[in-house]
Amino acid sequence: MLVSRRGVAADGTAALQDELIGLGVEVSVVACDLTDPDAVATLFAKVAVDGPPIRAVLHAAGVSGREVPIDELTTAELAGVLGPKVAGARHLTEHVAGLDLDAFVLFSSGAGTWGDSGRVGYGAANAYLDAYAAERRAAGVPVVCVAWGAWGGGGMVDEGTAARLRRLGNRPMDPELAVAALADAVARGDGELIVADIGWKTFAPAYAAARHRPLILGVADARQALADADAVEAEEVGEPELVRELAGLADADRQRVLLDRVRREAAVALGHASVAEMHADRPFRELGFDSLTVVALRNRLSAVTGLKLPTTLVFDHPTFPELTRYLVTRLFGAGTEAPPQSAEEAATWATLRTIPLSRLRETGLLDALLELATTGEQPTTAGPDDGAESIDDMNVADLIELALGAGTDAREN
Repeated sequence: MLVSRRGVAADGTAALQDELIGLGVEVSVVACDLTDPDAVATLFAKVAVDGPPIRAVLHAAGVSGREVPIDELTTAELAGVLGPKVAGARHLTEHVAGLDLDAFVLFSSGAGTWGDSGRVGYGAANAYLDAYAAERRAAGVPVVCVAWGAWGGGGMVDEGTAARLRRLGNRPMDPELAVAALADAVARGDGELIVADIGWKTFAPAYAAARHRPLILGVADARQALADADAVEAEEVGEPELVRELAGLADADRQRVLLDRVRREAAVALGHASVAEMHADRPFRELGFDSLTVVALRNRLSAVTGLKLPTTLVFDHPTFPELTRYLVTRLFGAGTEAPPQSAEEAATWATLRTIPLSRLRETGLLDALLELATTGEQPTTAGPDDGAESIDDMNVADLIELALGAGTDAREN
């Protein structure tokens, strides 16, 4: 019995039905929305009357939703992705509880295991499905939950998604091989497992670029790929030309030249023909960097600076100014000492250190200060007679008032 919301009107159903009949299988196609508990109850009641008895259930429903950052994901979109996976699984489980099943299989996804920054709702739905399967299995339901990598041959993975996944090292699987793996898992009664074709040399460094990933350390090929990535160093050609150029510059010029070079290398890593879109005041995440391209940028910067840089480089220093300052410090040291603070500045900084970061974030001050520190933007130039100060003449207290929005009003609030 093939069940979907559209029944015989679903794409590909007629061809699938003919293929199964050709294999000697008696097939019926039924329209039923698994997110509707009444519809599912009606379906099982009908099967109980018409037979034959249900011996196996494969729950493969799912929608991936559109690729969107989490802060743009709407409640309706999230519900639309969660429904088929989560509600469908729960409704089916309620009705198979008293049946003598040979198999109850849930189709999950690797997105619930290693995540998917583009489709966070889909990742959440499958993570729930994995946890729900483990809970049901502990309660005695013979659940086999398979978290799949990308399948070849169409389905939920279209050409664009397949290209993106392949670039990250998640290669489309041969469907026949995937079905054989499924049959083996069901025969052995596995609980939860992942079936995917992973290119570890690409996947492992990209996956571990943001932070340490114990999940994959049990895979020998993954460990080797991480070790190889950590060993990436600049070619042994003496001091790189860029470093020689920077060494002859004053600190301000050094920062400027290196910032420009970092922007150029970032553009190349992202595949841009120019640096026009590499705005220095925008975080790398907003410029389109993902776990794979941050590794590419790190490798390029290692080559031009001669430094052995961590794969987490871009995540640790998420803006161009921060990354530039880090590289200058690594190459030439911390530089000159900061000028001594006045009594007022010292008192202000001492007070700031007593304020929890959570409080600064709640008031909106933290983001404003960080933006002021990283962009180096100057306030609008004042007229000659309005008494406004240059930012170079402001002390720490003045800068805080500027970030809050207005001197007197800010102090009163």
